[in-house]
Amino acid sequence: MQEVENLTNRVALGIRETATALGVSEGLVRKWLPQMPHTRLGERVLIPVDPLKKWLQERSQAEMDASRRSAAEILKALDSSR
Repeated sequence: MQEVENLTNRVALGIRETATALGVSEGLVRKWLPQMPHTRLGERVLIPVDPLKKWLQERSQAEMDASRRSAAEILKALDSSR
């Protein structure tokens, strides 16, 4: 866990470091890359830590909101079937 904590003190991470910090594969980070905040310096892809954290928070909030809407729709459908 110490390794991940050290990575989050960085300004930007590479693909491998991002994968380590998120606990996912490098392939998954590359798949998400078009949606993630990132910049290219020559051949190197850098993912800025603060925008990455904000992106994750926004994505998590959107998923929670979608789950709440789905649950509300299910409850409404169950109520109307009574």
